[in-house]
Amino acid sequence: MKKLPVLTLLFFLFGALFLVACGSPADIQEAVEDVVNEVAPTVQAAVEEIAPTVQAAVEEIAPTVQAAVEEIAPTVEAAATDVAEAVEEVMEEPTEEPMEEMRTDNLDGEIITFYHFGDLSGPLAGITGPLINGFNDAVAAVNADGGIRGAQVEIQFSDTQSSVDEAVAAYDRYTSEDDNVLVMFTYGSGDGEALASRFVEDEIPSLAAGLSSVAFY
Repeated sequence: MKKLPVLTLLFFLFGALFLVACGSPADIQEAVEDVVNEVAPTVQAAVEEIAPTVQAAVEEIAPTVQAAVEEIAPTVEAAATDVAEAVEEVMEEPTEEPMEEMRTDNLDGEIITFYHFGDLSGPLAGITGPLINGFNDAVAAVNADGGIRGAQVEIQFSDTQSSVDEAVAAYDRYTSEDDNVLVMFTYGSGDGEALASRFVEDEIPSLAAGLSSVAFY
C-alpha cells in the first residue's frame, strides 16, 4: 500500500471522528460513507498487488510440502500397522489351559451318609415335615439314578419334635458314631443357633432351612 492513500485514509478517519464528536447522525453517516468510498479502491489495489506474490509463495512451497508428506508417509503407515497389531493382540482371547480333572474316581460300592434332624411329629411338623420328606425323596431319586459317582447315599434322621435338647443330643450321637461327618442338615432356627459354635469347632458344614442370623453369623 502506498504512502499517499494511507495519509488520505488517516485524514478521513480523523474527519469521521470529529463528526462523531460534533456532528449530527446524518453528518456521521455521510462521513462514514465517504471514508468507505475512499478506502475501497485502495484496499482493492493492495489485494491485486499482493495476489501474485501470495500465489508464487504457494507454488514455491507446494513441492516442499508434498515431499515432506511423501517422506513421513511410510513412518505413519508403519506406526498405524503397529498400533493395529497391538490392538488385535489385546482383543484376542487368551487360550485357556485345560482344567485339571476334579471329579473323584468311580465310587461303586461306597456309602455316603447324610445326617439330618428336625421336627417331624411335634408342633412345627406342619412346617418342617414337608422339607424333611422332600429331602428324603431327593436322596431316593439320586440313588435311583446311580447315586453319586456310583456311591449310594444313606440317610440318618432324628425326630427332635422341635426340642433343642433333642437336636443337641442327635448332634452328639452322630459325631460320636462318625468322626468324618461330611454334612448335616437342620430345619429349625433354634437348632442352628444352639449348634452354631459346635459346627465351627468340629468343622462340619451345615445346611439350614431355619433362617437365623445368630446361626449363620
